[in-house]
Amino acid sequence: MVLKEEIEDILGEKIYSSTPLEGGGGWAQVLRIETAKGPMVLKHRGGEETELFFKEATGLNEIRNTHTLSVPEILTVSKRFLLLELIPTVRPTENHYKTLALGLGKMHSIPQRKWGFRESNFLGKTLQPNAPQGSSWGEFFWKRRLWYQCSLALEHQRIDQDFARQFACLEEIVLKTLDIRGPFSLLHGDIWQGNVLFFGESGAALVDPAVYYGDKYADLAMMALFGGFPPSFWTNYEKIHHPDPENTSRISLYKLYHIMNHLYLFGGHYKSWAKQILVNFT
Repeated sequence: MVLKEEIEDILGEKIYSSTPLEGGGGWAQVLRIETAKGPMVLKHRGGEETELFFKEATGLNEIRNTHTLSVPEILTVSKRFLLLELIPTVRPTENHYKTLALGLGKMHSIPQRKWGFRESNFLGKTLQPNAPQGSSWGEFFWKRRLWYQCSLALEHQRIDQDFARQFACLEEIVLKTLDIRGPFSLLHGDIWQGNVLFFGESGAALVDPAVYYGDKYADLAMMALFGGFPPSFWTNYEKIHHPDPENTSRISLYKLYHIMNHLYLFGGHYKSWAKQILVNFT
């Protein structure tokens, strides 16, 4: 049975048309489909079976259960596709960014005793191991995030042995800089402009999560990495979490995780970007 017929069978409705949407992080096709029940969002990989969709659904539900920010309703999930509520988006205003800031601040305020997550998931299409390895947050972030990404980049020849040796010198710096005892927060894990939907007069919803528990500044680092969030967002977030001027080094390490993931996936200028951070630390 082809994918379209499979979905129609589950819905009990015909799919009248489909239109490509932005999103998917390069690992999935995203479509707006029209049915008698109304429009929906379909994510798929051409019928390929994958655990990606179940992991995304788990992340969306984890955020939903905090009752802080909106996420699209999960209509159906399988190894072949994910069917979501369509959230009609609008151009964001100051009120939308305020909702995002206060909602994210509240989500980050819910205390979590441990880092990691109960299952591994995906950062884009990259496997993200979440088992709480080690005796500290710093050890977890080194082994499960930074060194893991370095190993992927080396295995796929995005970097050479010299780069990897220089990267390995970060270990003690990471353990010292990220010596954080908690409490920890639920993290979206991959917040950038493309993973936030703004709707209505002031609504904000998160999509494409890579959730785990950790330091809230890991989320903020990703938001700062590619920019796009106005000063009003940061001002409103800081009404809940006052900025810590000592966090510059922590944020650089958290940014490095995402830069290394982009290096592994895309190569190119991300190598020089990562190297500049290494130079600053070593």
